[in-house]
Amino acid sequence: MPEQKVVDADYLLLEAPRERKFITGAQAMAEAVKRANVDIAIAYPITPQSEVMHLVGDLWAQGYLKDYYRAEEEYGAMSAIAGAVRGGARAFSATSGPGLLRGLEAIVSWPGHRIPAVLGVLTRVVNAPLSIQPDNVEIAYLLHSGIVVLHAENQQDVFDFTLASFVISEKVDVYIPIAVCTEGFFVTHAKGYVNMTPEDMKLPPRDPYKAPVPPTDCEIPPARIQRDAPVQKSNFMSYLIHAVWQQEVWASNIRA
Repeated sequence: MPEQKVVDADYLLLEAPRERKFITGAQAMAEAVKRANVDIAIAYPITPQSEVMHLVGDLWAQGYLKDYYRAEEEYGAMSAIAGAVRGGARAFSATSGPGLLRGLEAIVSWPGHRIPAVLGVLTRVVNAPLSIQPDNVEIAYLLHSGIVVLHAENQQDVFDFTLASFVISEKVDVYIPIAVCTEGFFVTHAKGYVNMTPEDMKLPPRDPYKAPVPPTDCEIPPARIQRDAPVQKSNFMSYLIHAVWQQEVWASNIRA
């Protein structure tokens, strides 16, 4: 692994010199992860996302990530992402179409639990008849979940949005997940010119103590509500806390 130096996020995103490369959207997303100082990536394959997480796995083998593994299925992958982030890690995953729907129960809990994860969504058909052709209907399932949804129209957007998402999602007044969505095949498998920051520079590591919710704290919302489901269903105060917390999630979305 080439030695990387930590640089200020604003410098890396806005001022660092850039080199023009002709690469696919999948490569652009992986190149952003390379520069994001990611602690862990958790994968489960599905077309057209698989290439992204294959490339991220290569980054782990080269030493750019601390940990990487393939989960047993999408729900397990997205649940494990939440656990890793709660434990203080900077985490990344990606999925597509039906894979997003299978992991959706876990994914839509991330905003309320204040999980600043970054999720790549490489869009494809989700409805019958079975197809892997391009579509983006799955984005609709995310729009009212509290997740910040970015749509990358080309390979340059994929690189910039993915790298910036790690910075934005971890800001204390934001602290919610970001989904970077782009067109499967049309962008993921096609090549375009991307102006990339130097690969020997990376973001500062995540500081989990700069957070509205301390890591692994199970005694304050939202962790307390998640832990104590009977109270959530029967106690007026929990209803009130939930309503107030959802308003804060949407306010965080606006600040993002």
